[in-house]
Amino acid sequence: SITEPADRVGELLVKGTCHICHDATQVNQRPTTVLSGVIPSLASFPSGKTSGDFVHKAKVGAEVPLSAGGVMSRGRMPVFDYLTEPEVASAYAYLTTYRPR
Repeated sequence: SITEPADRVGELLVKGTCHICHDATQVNQRPTTVLSGVIPSLASFPSGKTSGDFVHKAKVGAEVPLSAGGVMSRGRMPVFDYLTEPEVASAYAYLTTYRPR
């Protein structure tokens, strides 16, 4: 049972889990596809995904384009099914409130 406030839980998840792979503010002009090797920055999430999309991607996974041709793939992101929906939502809220810069 977590007794930390939601904003603290979000901060810990982002800094301890998401930031392992996702750069904070990477500027990238190439499309994000599996074969491009591009991993979206943390700063791009609040403007590119809804909270529901974010939670679904983290807990269940979501398809992303394999390449520019439109074929979809599961991608490389691991699924964090051990996290609760409120925990993942707190990470999204943290990124929305404290946007990486």
